[in-house]
Amino acid sequence: MSVPAPDLTTADPRILLAWLRAFFAPGRGRPHWTSVSIALGRVADERLYERTEYGAAFNEEIWAKDVLGLTRGEMRLALKLYRAIGRHPAAPWAELPKPKALLLDEVLTAGGDVTQWSLKAQGSTTNDFEAQVRRQLKEDVFLTLTIRYPESMKELVEEAMRRAVYYGLSVIGDSTMTPDPGQWQEPAVRFRAFEILCAEYMTTTEPIPTTKETP
Repeated sequence: MSVPAPDLTTADPRILLAWLRAFFAPGRGRPHWTSVSIALGRVADERLYERTEYGAAFNEEIWAKDVLGLTRGEMRLALKLYRAIGRHPAAPWAELPKPKALLLDEVLTAGGDVTQWSLKAQGSTTNDFEAQVRRQLKEDVFLTLTIRYPESMKELVEEAMRRAVYYGLSVIGDSTMTPDPGQWQEPAVRFRAFEILCAEYMTTTEPIPTTKETP
């Protein structure tokens, strides 16, 4: 059973805080993310947590964690979405999941037309919409490359990646790389290492000869 939301943009702070507590109570239904983001955004902007028993010693992130059980990342995401709603009130936020909403905010903030991009968001899968946004912003569209190789090659592949990381650190001075081996499995580091391997291979091998067609 869902928790009915009051008009969260104008609700009395006491009603809003009570609704949030009820919403996050175990076993209660979940309203749309827009309702939660608006409520939490008001808690932060109006410092409503100071009106609770916790007082001014808390900030919105500590209050959300102790009272609602939200992680810092969850609270920050809610506030980011709240800002998006405020920046672009004409967008159809209630009809979008969070990933699409974040992408729509990104392209609208960069100057995209709200009607055009709202229709694209509603008519595309999240992956397709992300590709459209990245192309519009002239950013790389990331693809997923899955490679199957025998277990006997595992050490060879890992050693190649380690050497690419070391090369990125010591020769290129790449800021993506980190000297901490515990972070070498991070996607950004793995991607950059793979890019370095490909680039080095291209510079140390001869191009494939092309044959000219005879007329």
